[in-house]
Amino acid sequence: MQRNDEEKLNDSLLGEAVLAVLKSGGDVTIAGVVIQLKSMAASAKNDVIKRACERTLGEVNQTVTSTQATRSYNVRDTNNVLHHFTAEGQQDGKKNH
Repeated sequence: MQRNDEEKLNDSLLGEAVLAVLKSGGDVTIAGVVIQLKSMAASAKNDVIKRACERTLGEVNQTVTSTQATRSYNVRDTNNVLHHFTAEGQQDGKKNH
């Protein structure tokens, strides 16, 4: 698969942000990387880099949002019955009431 220059720049900026968080001695978290990308966008002297940082931020936020929507939880009730839930409700689509 061929990747264009825009995608390569986004990946490079994401890597830079992660490295900056690592060098700061902090834990590498989504929040830390987002803060670093925002800082990089604010201090960018080049409009191309600024827009690329903003695109990368958008991609990170989109990934986080889609990941949160697909999280599932297993809960046991008082009868020790296991129920499977996602962010949208039960996985099987059934309603209790």
